[in-house]
Amino acid sequence: GWFRIHRHPFHEGFDPGYAHYQKGQWREPLLETGEPEVIDYLAGTFERWARFGADGFRVDAAADVPLGLLRRVAAAARAVSPEIALFGEMIPENLHRVTAGILDAATDFPAQEALYDWVWRRRAGAGETGRKAAWRRFDRGGPGYTALAFTATHDQHRLLTLTGDVRSTRLGHLRVLLGAAVPAIYYGDEVGLRGAGTPSRDFED
Repeated sequence: GWFRIHRHPFHEGFDPGYAHYQKGQWREPLLETGEPEVIDYLAGTFERWARFGADGFRVDAAADVPLGLLRRVAAAARAVSPEIALFGEMIPENLHRVTAGILDAATDFPAQEALYDWVWRRRAGAGETGRKAAWRRFDRGGPGYTALAFTATHDQHRLLTLTGDVRSTRLGHLRVLLGAAVPAIYYGDEVGLRGAGTPSRDFED
């Protein structure tokens, strides 16, 4: 089947009888990504949007997607548009797992943490941050363009919200823009936006 059914009939609420997305999102059932029909459907979806003219795709939670499925959807998109950009949200450190011949790049969260230690938490100076960056480049492997550098994402607080300091925030953005990785700027950061003032969901601004 297409879904991971535990029992039937289903029920509304946090234990609906099927596997669902984390954080209590029970209205978002998980697909059975090893099912051939599901694989065909997802590959067809990538192909369809590529034919509509999409320039690129972001694969959410790429670490949870089977490598065979990633290869299939990437091949489907590139068959339509060889120059299409494919990148993944990769929270674990091993970016090479998905960038070695599959996706073009993946998010480098360990590099973001090192940046936070420098410009926000003030746990490290510039020299130590530089050494961490050099080690991270060695540790993750591959050329710089296989990593996405960033200060924040749609699931996080903006850097300016965290630091409360414009100069430190500008320094963080400058570090992202001048590094070897592909810079990813969270929309609004380029004009100095900060959180709306609700601590638990301050990134929804």
